[in-house]
Amino acid sequence: MNQDTQIVDLHGIGQDEKSMIEIYEATLNTIWNDQETYLVVFDKDGNQVTDYDFSTGLRLIQDDEKMTVFVNDKEMAAGMWKFFGTTAKQIEPAMIQERVYSEGISDGDNLHETRFGENPWNSHRNSDKYVSFAKRSERIGICRSCPLLLQSTGECSVDGKNVIELTKLKKAYCPVEKWGDKNSSLYYMRPRGEESEEWIKEEQKDFERELEDYLDN
Repeated sequence: MNQDTQIVDLHGIGQDEKSMIEIYEATLNTIWNDQETYLVVFDKDGNQVTDYDFSTGLRLIQDDEKMTVFVNDKEMAAGMWKFFGTTAKQIEPAMIQERVYSEGISDGDNLHETRFGENPWNSHRNSDKYVSFAKRSERIGICRSCPLLLQSTGECSVDGKNVIELTKLKKAYCPVEKWGDKNSSLYYMRPRGEESEEWIKEEQKDFERELEDYLDN
């Protein structure tokens, strides 16, 4: 969870409200889980066009009454959009998370992907575990053209994982191996003290069984 993600013009000074597409209104000082907060734009057939998170277009503005998630209208792709947000609050002894949603329609300009820079997630999340914007665009493009993707949620129907976030991670891979390097990813994520080769073989067997069950159904 990172609260350093494009907190823009927190008091609203200098922000032209006409240039804002308001996405979601929250209470003051809401804490957002930026790795589970994103907006997806769909075409008229319900297929995903593009997505935004706090590193690539979603922004926050706060006044004396509320905090608003917004996107600049010049950056917003045209189409129906859905916002999937995750907020967090400390209720001792635990941190409680809540999913929030909103949706709308934008008649904005076409998306210009180069505006995000080469490594937006590494820059804003202070980590080197993310791929470049170009590599992520390649991966998510494969997912969005794949019949195994549940377009409405962004989940892969093979393993249930959400590709919106998964495709950004260096060590991630497609469960049917359309992108990423499964063996090197499994080696990186292997439990300590286990022989990597044997563990990879077992993981491969489990995957093949799961895939066979899925295809049979």
